[in-house]
Amino acid sequence: MRNIWEIDDGAAIAAYAKEHWPEDVAHILRVADEVLENRFRFDLKWDMERTWEPVVFGGEIDWEMVPAGDIEFLFQFNRHRFFLCLGQAYLLTGDGAYGKKLVDLWEDWIERVPLTRESASTTWRSLETGLRGETWTKAWAYLKAGMQAAARGDATYAGKHAQPGGANAPTGPGKSGGRRIGAPGNDAIDLTALEPRIEGCLIAHARHVLASHSPYRYMSNWGVIENHGLFEIGLALEERALGGEFMAAALENLAIEARMQVMGDGVQWEQSPMYHNEVFHCFLDVCILGKRHGIAIPAELTDAVRKMAYANVAWMKPDHHQFIMGDSDDTDLRDYLSEAAWVLGDGALKNVGFPRLDFESAWELGMGGIREYDALGKGAFPAGASGGEDGPIRKNGSFEMADPPVDASGGGEGAGTGHGASTPLGLPFVSAALSDSGNYYLRSDWGEWANLLHFHCGTLGAGHGHSDLLHVDLVLGGEDVLTDGGRFTYVAGPDRYEFKNPDCHNTVTVDGEFFTVCKDSWECSKLSQPVKQGCVLSHGRVFGTGLPQGGAPSSGAPGGVQQDTSAKSAGADGVGAHGSGGGGRYEFVQGGHLGYFTKGEDDTQILPGVFVNRKIIHIKPDIYILCDEMYATGRHTYRHYFNFCEDGRIVCGEGPQGPHEAWGMPDEKCPKGGGLPKTAEAGDDSYGKCLTYMGKSVSADFVFIGEGLTVTRDKGRISRHYNKAVKRDRACVTHKGEGFASLITVVFARQDAHAGQSVHAPESEGGCRSGAAAPAMDESRYDEAPSVIRAHGFAAEAIPVYSALKGIAYPPRMAQALRISRGGHTYVAVVCHQEVNSPTDLVQADGCMGYGSVIVFEKGVDDLVGTVLCY
Repeated sequence: MRNIWEIDDGAAIAAYAKEHWPEDVAHILRVADEVLENRFRFDLKWDMERTWEPVVFGGEIDWEMVPAGDIEFLFQFNRHRFFLCLGQAYLLTGDGAYGKKLVDLWEDWIERVPLTRESASTTWRSLETGLRGETWTKAWAYLKAGMQAAARGDATYAGKHAQPGGANAPTGPGKSGGRRIGAPGNDAIDLTALEPRIEGCLIAHARHVLASHSPYRYMSNWGVIENHGLFEIGLALEERALGGEFMAAALENLAIEARMQVMGDGVQWEQSPMYHNEVFHCFLDVCILGKRHGIAIPAELTDAVRKMAYANVAWMKPDHHQFIMGDSDDTDLRDYLSEAAWVLGDGALKNVGFPRLDFESAWELGMGGIREYDALGKGAFPAGASGGEDGPIRKNGSFEMADPPVDASGGGEGAGTGHGASTPLGLPFVSAALSDSGNYYLRSDWGEWANLLHFHCGTLGAGHGHSDLLHVDLVLGGEDVLTDGGRFTYVAGPDRYEFKNPDCHNTVTVDGEFFTVCKDSWECSKLSQPVKQGCVLSHGRVFGTGLPQGGAPSSGAPGGVQQDTSAKSAGADGVGAHGSGGGGRYEFVQGGHLGYFTKGEDDTQILPGVFVNRKIIHIKPDIYILCDEMYATGRHTYRHYFNFCEDGRIVCGEGPQGPHEAWGMPDEKCPKGGGLPKTAEAGDDSYGKCLTYMGKSVSADFVFIGEGLTVTRDKGRISRHYNKAVKRDRACVTHKGEGFASLITVVFARQDAHAGQSVHAPESEGGCRSGAAAPAMDESRYDEAPSVIRAHGFAAEAIPVYSALKGIAYPPRMAQALRISRGGHTYVAVVCHQEVNSPTDLVQADGCMGYGSVIVFEKGVDDLVGTVLCY
């Protein structure tokens, strides 16, 4: 059998890992030590279904075991990821016990787990069959490298190089997990009989993958994972003709799957970053092997790698982790971005990856790859990376403005914003719209303490997608504030549905109904149509497909869009925004869905329809306005959910008269145990208008503006990793409305504990000019007196919106406005819920006048025209 992952210098890689990645080394040794004792748990970084308590076999291993009724353990167990740990431990320590255990487990599995009609759905499920194509070929490489090192006498490097520290490190001189180094020795490992059995079994694996192929594979991550394993098996076979057949079939299928599964914006269609990265990893593996062995890889795969890498960059949080959207775990993305940088020779990706190759990538790329990665420069964003050559921002179907220049020194709007952090060289975007998948990322900067809002208005995806239409995640000062709930389990039942349902997401429900309804773990009995409505990004980029103005095909990379470099697109207000002032301070996105137009399992029972739409305004860097619009007939009850990070808590709210006396006190000092009491009634001036989230290092004030609001607090759960969940605070804003209804939520971030770091923008010293005098107004049409909420250095109030030429006030169902004061700046935001300007007119609020559906003004700076975010 060919050693396709041949290690160029096992001793050097082991030394590199121990010097630079001691915690990873300790983790791998702990896993390997447990396997020596027939103790199995799965808590490695990219384990798809983690476990936290080991399953222990006292005698013979039961490869079909299903502990606690979760068959995912059986599947994970039979992927044999721990084979790699044993091989790596053998190289890291020189201890032949690890190599001997790997051989014993391999022989046992081949002998006792044949492919049968029954096992085809368990131990030989096609997905696990494909995954073993990877784990077996890599484990073979580590085993051979360990034996070669021992034969050269390199086993003594366990003594030459210090063992890593930490709780999982070996506990004494010359020991590894309590065993003597080198016992049993290399002479106890005999591959004479095993090698042909492994190769024969891999041929059976390949034929099983081919026999399992179906149109389902073209769209499922299963197809990519299986064919990735098929390619590796084909490459590993000594019988080159048969191996060539397997490789050709795998590459043909992978090329189709890459085109079909990866959207133009680079997102794998299943709407789960976790499975996006499983597919990304498979494409990377194939590209790595193609580069290593001189095999031509279809352009569809390398294009998918590039696009998927930049989708990862777009949604990477300030802590370098992916969002726990859909069925996803909270995982650092830099290892795969580092590998992609090496595969593509892309220094921009290295800039957001690790400065040196991580532990796992070092094993895959070897010392040669480590040196090449070190030499890779931090180059420019490559042409065609997910968005064409230099794709424009698409706003409501038009192509408005090219990406602004990036100040490589870190200066300029959107680079530092008070954090002292630079925009990475070679990334000419800060915010991003992944327009095909309907994921939008409004980012303050690329710094460690950045603010980032994620908004989702796209397809459900497959069974790994959740009921999260109009959901927002919010990161402030680098810290999670509003979050998704994660996944927790795949076992059908209340736990599975709890984490998939809308109330585990930061979205809106109507009349207690869910807009998407789970039927089982994977299928839905009711779906909802998203309605995308465009965006405005400051220093941002749209990644996705499209046609340039005039309808001609794009001239950029496949799936790209052209750049509009007209004078109109060169303004200072951000991409797609028009008007004076602004200076790139404002961003905007909106979207809705049709989930409340029908109901019932057949989705055909017509309701008195409710169209739910969410508008989001970002006043950079740290003020957010969420405007939820419910266009309805009849009377309905609306619930707006806010699920907070488990690391913080909600403290008491306030009413129009100012902060409640218990504001900011520990929960036990607040009424009814603290926070917002579950029985808070609308009209109680002590509650119902504002709450504060207190995090580890940052806090955020949430101001709710609407009629007849009731705010309640209860506990939800969050699962950052499979099989583990903890409680977290959740707030729900409830109100009822006849016909059109709205809720406006204003979020102010404030810094608590980052010494010397602020989540607020530095105050500017620009000049001011007075606005035009307002005509006399007839206020009789405005039914409700404004109320002001003041606390923690901000003020927010609802103010009337007028027709500037007719001199009448619009009722709130037509248009609303806010006056927001913060840090010496006062902003006026106008949101029109319907067309109001007829026949010729302007909207006016607090002396600010302009034309548009969504406009932001800074008082004294741009009282006329404003920054138009939506017409």
